[in-house]
Amino acid sequence: KMILKGLEWSPTWSPISVSQRTTSPPPSLATLSMDCLVQYPDLLEEVSCFLPPSLRKEMVAKALVQHRTKSLIPLINTWTEPVLSLQSIFPTLKYSPELVGDMHTQVQATRLGCVSTAKLIELIIQKDISILVNNPRAVKVLDLTGFLVLRSSLEELYQASFSVTEKLTIMLDVFPESWSGHSNWIQLLNGTKNFELKVQNIYCSSLREPVRNQVIARALRTNEDIRGVMLSRLNFVDWPEVKRTLSSIQTCSKLSRLDLSRNNMFDSSPYDQSGSVWVNRFLKGFAHLTRLDLSYNLLSNRVDQTLQGLNLDYLNLTASHLVLGDLQSLVNMNSLVHLDLSQNNLGDHFSDLFLKTNMLVNLEILELEDCFLSPNNFAFVFSFLQSCPSLKILNFGYNTLKIRQIIQLIELRLEVLLVFSQLVCDCDASECVCFAEGQLLVNNSLSSVGYQRKTFDKESFSLPGYKFIVFKAFLAHYNYNM
Repeated sequence: KMILKGLEWSPTWSPISVSQRTTSPPPSLATLSMDCLVQYPDLLEEVSCFLPPSLRKEMVAKALVQHRTKSLIPLINTWTEPVLSLQSIFPTLKYSPELVGDMHTQVQATRLGCVSTAKLIELIIQKDISILVNNPRAVKVLDLTGFLVLRSSLEELYQASFSVTEKLTIMLDVFPESWSGHSNWIQLLNGTKNFELKVQNIYCSSLREPVRNQVIARALRTNEDIRGVMLSRLNFVDWPEVKRTLSSIQTCSKLSRLDLSRNNMFDSSPYDQSGSVWVNRFLKGFAHLTRLDLSYNLLSNRVDQTLQGLNLDYLNLTASHLVLGDLQSLVNMNSLVHLDLSQNNLGDHFSDLFLKTNMLVNLEILELEDCFLSPNNFAFVFSFLQSCPSLKILNFGYNTLKIRQIIQLIELRLEVLLVFSQLVCDCDASECVCFAEGQLLVNNSLSSVGYQRKTFDKESFSLPGYKFIVFKAFLAHYNYNM
């Protein structure tokens, strides 16, 4: 648990893909053959050198998922490409719509990635992955970008014995632990005579200013074109500290992903307005910035000044104390594809929203968890949803609706729909049957529209004694395997 703390899965780093819309045919002969073959390492060793690259990657993925090291070794031994990329082995793991609003699935994906990076590094130590310079079939680059690499794994790699003719470039993301070991990371980034590190993303969470400045400076030495930075849980106390911290990454000219969540960036001081203008100017200095997380910062009446002129695909404003003016500014951001407004008291603001100015024509994913959406304001929220022509995924968890309103959401026929709603019932009967009848109506509606229910981490609340309507549903024709 401590390993994953502070680096939860986030769309800031992993854009959800909603592009694949295919039928769900039975498993192909090739898939069935792979499932069988991966169980027999000896047989796999005989055929592994004949496998085409795409099939090999699929089988490596299966071996990693099933923890079959004996099957993994022959597949890796016969790897012929100069770049061994974990992203190419798990092309959909961190981009699946099944991750939206489901913490259990998110933790599973993060854990699988973490275990896989450790396993690949272990195979290098054991010489099952060749990094010999004079071997034309050797791996030259190990790309672990997008997956958690443990400090302990790199330390073991550095302590292992390698000859001067063994060399490897490792592309990775850096996550210095706030509780210990951050100084070790600073040393590890220097690399060795055998291993050169190239940092792609930096995650600084709860790090003291001197430490994070050292980490950022050392990471930038490995790669001036860093693409993503997290500066989170820093608990700023004044604007000079905010400006010093943000200025430390101004040289990241290719930055496209930025997480500034949980930082106490804004307050009610008289200088706060000028601070919003400064942050806006700072953000606009990154010409490639498309994904931004400002969640858990006080942004009441600050959205327009802070975000004006930005061209974002993804924006997370969870628990940012948004008000009507902020919501009105957001509907003018026509570049947005994924918007997370969870944990803001927005329900009644939708009634005052001027929908004719809704410019969210590209919005595909909307998250409205715990936004105080209720039977009283649902009609206005529903009108807003109808005014988003590209909407495909809706997370409507932790809101309270009536059964007929849930059915209205189902009848929108979105590609993915998540609902977690306490039952609202108007009957006065001593033995209410509304819940059982409501569940039946919802299930029938999902079936008639063509939805398939997926496992959902919140389903435990739908057990006997809990009157919640809970489901994660995908249209039957919509198939995106993790």
